[in-house]
Amino acid sequence: DAHATLAFVKLEARGYDAAAPHLRDALARDADNDYAARTLITLAPDAARARAAVETLWQALLAQITLGDGIYNLQRFARNVLPGDELLTRLEQFRLRSPGLWHGWWAQASQLTHLQRHDEALALYDDAMLRFPLLPRLHLDRAETLRQLARRDEAAASTGGALPLSPGWQPAVRLYSDALTEGDRDWP
Repeated sequence: DAHATLAFVKLEARGYDAAAPHLRDALARDADNDYAARTLITLAPDAARARAAVETLWQALLAQITLGDGIYNLQRFARNVLPGDELLTRLEQFRLRSPGLWHGWWAQASQLTHLQRHDEALALYDDAMLRFPLLPRLHLDRAETLRQLARRDEAAASTGGALPLSPGWQPAVRLYSDALTEGDRDWP
């Protein structure tokens, strides 16, 4: 996108303030623009501008048809800007507004895990996996939530669900291996 490219040039030459209008323009045209969202939010020089950047992304998500990366970006980058419950409310609003995008389900469940509301996260992952059974990311992140609860056998089973869907995916292979080898197991 030309606005994101111009923002990159302005950022390098003149800093955040010169790049910010172009980053906002890039998001206004494409809420899924990873570079624009990441840069506008994470490089904001103060909390007020970071919050305004999150609001820019949020408004772009509400105004546009999205492929889902924008909500993924919101969850990742706004986590350090908005209070956890406020971000969770926005993620739930998005999921309810666009239930056909797996990203919304993932983002809300991931935020629940981040807030250590594991039972709610697991229930949401389970619902999401019924809707999107062929998505290895949901299996993997559900397994990570189970691992955080020290439910290793269930974590291994959930990760095992991701492997047939994407056998060479290194994060799944790594988590599966960890789930099988953690703890006091007596292997034959």
